[in-house]
Amino acid sequence: MIHSADDITDHLQHAQPLFFTPVVLVFISLMIGILLANLITISIYWFFIPLVLFVAAYYHYLNRMYRVTSLFLLFVLIILSSIYFTVRTQYVSDTHISKYVNSSPKLVQIIGRVDSKPRITEPAKGAFKNFTYRQPGTSFFLHVNQIQINNRYQPSSGNLYVKINQSEHRIKQNASVQLTGWLQSFAPRANPGDVDFPELMRNGDVYGVITLESREHWQASRKEPVTFINRFQQFRFALANYSLNALAAGFDPDSPLAVSLLRPILLGDWTQTDRTLTEQYRRVGLSHILSISGAHLAILLGITWLIGITCCSHPRNAAFLVLFVLSLYLTVLPIRVPILRASIMAACFLFGTISGRPIRAINAWAFAGIISVIINPIDVFTPGFQLSFAIVAALLIFTDSLTRRIYQSSSRHPSIKQLLLKRLVDYFSVSLMAFCVALPFVIYHFQIVSPVAIFLSILAIPFLSIVIVIGLAKIICFTVLPSASVFLADILRLIVDVFQYVIMKADALPFATLQMKNHVVQSWIAFLLVISLLLIIKKNFPKRIIVPALILPILLMYIFNTNAILGVSISRQASDQNLHLYMYSVGDGTCILIRHRDQNFVFDCGSSSFYELASKSIVPSMQMQGINKIQNIIVSHADIDHYLGVLDLVDLIPVEAVIVSPQLLEKSAYENSNNLKYATSYLINQLRQKQIPIQSVAKGGALPVHRNELSNSNLQVQVLWPPVTYAPKQDNDTSIVLKISFANKNILLVGDIGQDAIEHIQQQYDLSDVDVLELPHHGSYNSASESFVTTIAPSVVLQSSGRKRLQNDPWPALLENGKTQRYVTAKHGMIHLTITPLGEINTTTFIK
Repeated sequence: MIHSADDITDHLQHAQPLFFTPVVLVFISLMIGILLANLITISIYWFFIPLVLFVAAYYHYLNRMYRVTSLFLLFVLIILSSIYFTVRTQYVSDTHISKYVNSSPKLVQIIGRVDSKPRITEPAKGAFKNFTYRQPGTSFFLHVNQIQINNRYQPSSGNLYVKINQSEHRIKQNASVQLTGWLQSFAPRANPGDVDFPELMRNGDVYGVITLESREHWQASRKEPVTFINRFQQFRFALANYSLNALAAGFDPDSPLAVSLLRPILLGDWTQTDRTLTEQYRRVGLSHILSISGAHLAILLGITWLIGITCCSHPRNAAFLVLFVLSLYLTVLPIRVPILRASIMAACFLFGTISGRPIRAINAWAFAGIISVIINPIDVFTPGFQLSFAIVAALLIFTDSLTRRIYQSSSRHPSIKQLLLKRLVDYFSVSLMAFCVALPFVIYHFQIVSPVAIFLSILAIPFLSIVIVIGLAKIICFTVLPSASVFLADILRLIVDVFQYVIMKADALPFATLQMKNHVVQSWIAFLLVISLLLIIKKNFPKRIIVPALILPILLMYIFNTNAILGVSISRQASDQNLHLYMYSVGDGTCILIRHRDQNFVFDCGSSSFYELASKSIVPSMQMQGINKIQNIIVSHADIDHYLGVLDLVDLIPVEAVIVSPQLLEKSAYENSNNLKYATSYLINQLRQKQIPIQSVAKGGALPVHRNELSNSNLQVQVLWPPVTYAPKQDNDTSIVLKISFANKNILLVGDIGQDAIEHIQQQYDLSDVDVLELPHHGSYNSASESFVTTIAPSVVLQSSGRKRLQNDPWPALLENGKTQRYVTAKHGMIHLTITPLGEINTTTFIK
């Protein structure tokens, strides 16, 4: 008979499976409550539900119905967790900075504390990075203290992301500063392949961005009072800077690769890390090793534990040593959520040993989760939280079973060879288990899978272990024995070079990265497969099927995603008889994809500000849409905001040919003959160097398309402009104008044509049959463009532009008759227009 709360705990432990302890159930209940609050609206009346449930629990407790009592208490926790999450995330004070942030920029003055180390950002990336006029910028996070409203400063709170459009080295972390700049919300995710930056910032409790046009628009605020916390922060920053200098000592400043890789791995500093390097590690599935995480701390603390247990007479002393090393290491590291999360988990594991009451590993895991959820409940929805706790839980629950299923020695006194084999199997099981459990989360959050990651992870752990030991030893030696620090730098350089060579070779493999097209569906398939396979591990299935079964999700993802194997996407495109137009959101620029069956044409690929649009947005979006090849890229004219992403695009997706106007080729030839290092000649020269065929089209020509003999709705693409001998004053007027005809409907793409070209086109063509029109020059308004649009009177108008074009926008007044639907990428994100074989026009937008 059970008489006390301890009896209830014992009863639960015996009634539940081995790993469903009371602490684990509490953690799971909190998670369920947070997920519930995210799905439904929590009102004030929910506060009465836990009271009713608690009364019911107490009633059943008095009647000695302890199992039912436990269930009611878990329901109480779930509801309380939902209420807590709602209060923390939805109910903020009227002075919180989020109350002042919206999509329209407003000039404000803000006083706050610099909450991260300022980072100097490169002005541009991509193939045309050398042609930018922008200066290097500065960025950091700011904790807001005050905001100026009606010429008076008022208290405020919350965090902002700060961008200064110039490099500024005077701002220091933890400094109190006054900023004058443009405050607005983050631009929403606009294309299917874009990273959801606003969501990432919200998960980090950052609610907007303030942009300073000049470094002169900030100044130091009044000095903060000298407190113990301020002095400790200054000590932390000084120690961190000293550690960074100690790490860099002995390395060649002209070859920064090793240092740029070691700084984030050892000290969590990303300020000098090359984004090309991070992108390379992301593609092969090893981006997590470039930031301090649980793996880094586990290696460091594991090595410290081995030293402590060897030198100390009692495990408690070893645990104290590990806790001291952890505390010292955290003093040097920046305060970030992944670091805090891993530290909480490590501290929970150590507490049992220090207290003399050993805590089961699964309970320590649950305690760490409970603390993390209480501190920041929104962290539950971040990839880092999900990956960390899911992987650690799987390793604790399933790794031993997997190891025994793969290899189990029958000898009571195993030989050294058997012990080594056992350790290798353990190591392989950990890597395999971590990869399989991470697979659904990676697909869902990042839309990519790296099949090579499982093998590289096996190499990464020894690499990390050696780098952490030698790297930290180098930092320590810098103080007491500088010559030894220089010697260790040579060793670290060799290790980094070897590992980087392996990463480069892996990244060059054709199957190194798979872009998921239907990542939500695929993540659920992978999730169900992993769950099923984890259950298999715990049962008595034949050993020989375990490893192949765990690798099965990887193969299925590859088969499901790769056209070359099953032709899934190809057959789907071939059966789709509609004409598709995708106008991607690229700011002030243009990138349009025309797709019909297995034919893909790109009309322009450029932006005035987004230099990485191809690799960061266009290619991921196309891959998610099943586009694996492009017949032609048409560059309308010689403006960089129309071809900025072309070179990156041809590097990432096979392209049969690039089509340009005669005027663009003439301009390129002129620049080459006069030795002018301009962007147009660079484009043509690079295309020729890459052996991409370049074709020229002019008025009266047509683009080659495949004929469909079984359909009356064949695709035709006519070139209406420019004439071969046309020589206007402005390059914009040489824009290629395409008339795309399908199912008795017509689309007109016009590039940046101006008044002269518009007048000639109107004189030479009857365009009254045009149904869909691209607004000329990103929606620039003048008498010629007004006449052009009103004369054609299309049913749909498409505009590719940035948000500034919507300020004082004259087009709504012109199109207010309601007969013309207007879609703008700055407002609607990617625009998807479909024409059916029956001539029906349907339009959807990515931003609803």
